[in-house]
Amino acid sequence: MNFVDVLKNIPIVGYVFFGLFLVASIIQVALAALDKDELRRKEKTFCLLFLMVFVIVTIPTKPILYIAVFFSMLGDLLLVSKKKMPFYIGSFSFAASHILYLVSLILIVGNHLQWWIYLIAFVVAVLFYLASTNLIAKRLTQNKFEQYTMMGYFSILFFNFLVMILSTTAIPLYLFITAIGGFMFVISDSILVYNKFYKPIKKAEVLVMSTYLIAQALIVIGMLLTIITLN
Repeated sequence: MNFVDVLKNIPIVGYVFFGLFLVASIIQVALAALDKDELRRKEKTFCLLFLMVFVIVTIPTKPILYIAVFFSMLGDLLLVSKKKMPFYIGSFSFAASHILYLVSLILIVGNHLQWWIYLIAFVVAVLFYLASTNLIAKRLTQNKFEQYTMMGYFSILFFNFLVMILSTTAIPLYLFITAIGGFMFVISDSILVYNKFYKPIKKAEVLVMSTYLIAQALIVIGMLLTIITLN
């Protein structure tokens, strides 16, 4: 199936909601640039809501993928609060989202990747967790819980990114788009953590939200196009 045929398999309503996602994302970044923090926080959730509906109407038989987007949307909603507990819960929600993205990716790739490749990626992620907890996390915060959860979250991100890259060797198609999205997610959350725990960055929200929304879109689009092609 060529690219044009793949696009024809996306319903009109799907394009409408993806368009709404793009508009909401542009508004979100613009509000961040204008320092309209209160309004930006209220508008933020709509970005992922539109993206989730886009996935639902395009591939309704793949619930894991749109549930992953839902958990990201839930994370956005919880991170609106400036209190620590919602921030922690929101972080766990994002972790759940990444795990579900990983499950979706594994289901797409299937037996095209050998089990030992996942094992290697897992071992590398564990080594990253151990090294980063000792070398990086302690410089960001003295809170042990924050150290372990922060690096645990980044280890999940790192593991996902490795699997995304490896998946492109098994099923090239459009999964390279997903891999780029995974890389953008690492950049976005790295900026977020650096700004929150280490040193404030001017217009950090613009950088965080632009890379975050691009990451979400690319991860979803890469898997969605691959699913349509394989079906």
